Amino acid sequence: MSAQSIIDQLDTLNREDPPTYDVPHYLGNFRHKCSGARNISKPIDLKELYIVDTEETVLTTGETAVLAVVARQGKCPKCGQTARSISPHIVDSAVRPPLTGRVSRD
Repeated sequence: MSAQSIIDQLDTLNREDPPTYDVPHYLGNFRHKCSGARNISKPIDLKELYIVDTEETVLTTGETAVLAVVARQGKCPKCGQTARSISPHIVDSAVRPPLTGRVSRD
């Protein structure tokens, strides 16, 4: 796999299950107009979506790294609207491991 193939995995997910909203990869929650709560602004808690490449990639510096895609996704429990990062953030998995605990909102 390559960076493009892990981005393709996220693109496939977005195509097969399109989100209602596109959100940045760094948000923890996203406020939306909730039809299940009389159109009041409600938050959607976003969890980290972390997809790791299975092979090492040679970087332009000549070093090798195992790349990962970081995105966020969530669903409103009241109205079912979804939010997901369509434009992901690519990271070196050794430098930026997946978030755990409260920060990851798992």
